[in-house]
Amino acid sequence: MELAFKGSKKTIEKEMSSILNSIIALKKEPHLTKTQTTTSINSLITRLKTLKRKLDENYHEEDEIYECCKKRLLKLSTVDVQNKENVVDYQASRVKQLILEHLVRNDYLDTAKAVSKEYGMEVILPIFLN
Repeated sequence: MELAFKGSKKTIEKEMSSILNSIIALKKEPHLTKTQTTTSINSLITRLKTLKRKLDENYHEEDEIYECCKKRLLKLSTVDVQNKENVVDYQASRVKQLILEHLVRNDYLDTAKAVSKEYGMEVILPIFLN
């Protein structure tokens, strides 16, 4: 998760820097024709739209991760460590999560989807896929 976030952040920062440099270069160019200026601006608009789409995708991915983490924390806060039955249920659930994570990390995605459906854990599968 963290590596994906850092990678996307780095890519977005590079693209932003490139766009800003293009704007500065366009501003400094004294002898541009109307056609060249229009073409350059349209190119920058296209790049900005692409960047916006990437930012929207990242936002939605991060929001899904946040929601899953929030659900995990809520579940953890409800575990009564004094009650052995609750602890056993939590441990069984955690083992199932570890199995799903292992399947996803080893690219057994079809199996992971089937197992998550069997366990009733389809909601947490996107966490491991990111």
